[in-house]
Amino acid sequence: MNKNILITFSIIAVAAMLGGFFLSSSSNKSPKMAADPTAVIDETYSESTDVMVKDDVMAQDSEAAGQYVTYTADYLSKYQGKTKVLFFHASWCPVCKTADKDIKDNLANIPGDTIIIKTDYDKEGDLKKKYAITYQHTFVIVDGQGNEVTKWNGGDFNEILRRL
Repeated sequence: MNKNILITFSIIAVAAMLGGFFLSSSSNKSPKMAADPTAVIDETYSESTDVMVKDDVMAQDSEAAGQYVTYTADYLSKYQGKTKVLFFHASWCPVCKTADKDIKDNLANIPGDTIIIKTDYDKEGDLKKKYAITYQHTFVIVDGQGNEVTKWNGGDFNEILRRL
């Protein structure tokens, strides 16, 4: 009986050591740069694509095509005269990732008078409170004073266009 316990303990110890080795070797991967040399790179590392991903992608080449930007506290004054859509996004949210990709795929289709502002759901507690945000995949259209015009959960780029 003692021999069985010793064998079981040895197997568990070896499995734990191997697991730790594989875990540490996979987390030490260095991120690769995006294949597109004009791409803007951020600190966010995407394990699924093994490439660095820019969170605040902007349609920089065509101001008339509108923009998709990362939230900053001065967004009301910075984007005066534009329709502002706050997109409460969380990096861990699959619905948010899908919407983010769809927006990025449609940058050229954002109306010139519209700014989509990617807002970090996990960091912007005051904004969440102001707009009563309870889900991370929420969109809020705000007026020039920051008052809520309309709000909805989920959806794709076409849903944003429909609500404008």
